[in-house]
Amino acid sequence: NIYMNGYSIDRALDTPQKNGEVFLVTEKSSLKIYGGSQADINAKSSTAKITGGYSTNTAGGIQVQENSGLYLYGVSITGNKTTDTNGGGGIRLQNDNSRIEMNEYTYISNNEAINSSGGGISVQGLNCLIVGGNIIDNNAEKNGGGILINKKMCEVSNVTISNNKASENGGGIYLSKNAEASITNCSIDSNTSSKNGGGICADGNKNTLSNTIVTKNIASLGGGVFVNAEYSLALSGDLTIKDNKTNNTSTNEANNLYLHSNNGKMALITGYPTSGEVHIGWDSSNNSNESLQISKTEGVYSTRFIVSDVKDQFIYWSWNTEDGKNDRHIRTSTK
Repeated sequence: NIYMNGYSIDRALDTPQKNGEVFLVTEKSSLKIYGGSQADINAKSSTAKITGGYSTNTAGGIQVQENSGLYLYGVSITGNKTTDTNGGGGIRLQNDNSRIEMNEYTYISNNEAINSSGGGISVQGLNCLIVGGNIIDNNAEKNGGGILINKKMCEVSNVTISNNKASENGGGIYLSKNAEASITNCSIDSNTSSKNGGGICADGNKNTLSNTIVTKNIASLGGGVFVNAEYSLALSGDLTIKDNKTNNTSTNEANNLYLHSNNGKMALITGYPTSGEVHIGWDSSNNSNESLQISKTEGVYSTRFIVSDVKDQFIYWSWNTEDGKNDRHIRTSTK
């Protein structure tokens, strides 16, 4: 265990170097860092920082290896950088079965992935977990300003992800084509990306989103959430996706949850929230009005879907049930 007593650990690297991280959590081990003292492990330290890492081959701040855990309490991982292609300006879960657990007074902030992805955190292993904390004001010159997830069976829960930036996709979270992730009980707000998915960009399949608020994010398409063609996103629980924006002239629901279609191949939404308000948009000129499928019949009326056709820019929402089927679909309407 490390008790920082409000002080900082600063590697003070001005130029990148090999193994330039501040801490390495080796295989089958754990590291607990407290911002306060051993006598007051719950201290809300605002001064304890892990900073100044600048690496060419690892995370900038902390690298976590296989079957290992990182536990942070009242400390900031801030001002670290990486130039490595696997990213992770602040933290990287490099291998399988690794985890980060943080309390509400922990911040991953102002870290940078230079010419790479995962400004705050990069997940490169299977079956990894991120729980708690605040991931704010990080930057990636590629994808995933806050978090990059690049593997299957990963979970992000009870995290605030805010004010992160990506020069390409996924200002808050980027889910790569290799990713299968569950995002639960999170607040994703005020993130930006230059291309797709200001809050979340889902380029992979079988991702889930539940009990989460996605708001005030900005991107070229899918200011809130972008789901790429051929892939799916499952919705559940109390879910709100609204008040997001695009940085072009569009004013329709492409601002919020956007379902991408390409050459007749469509993104697919399955499941349904039990409460909340979800704004959805797509381009029906590509026949993608079939791409929203509600997989169960019970309870669907408790959620308000507001749907927009991107091409014709009208808003509608309506329920139709097909006889003999247990699915519900939102259909196009000219009203």
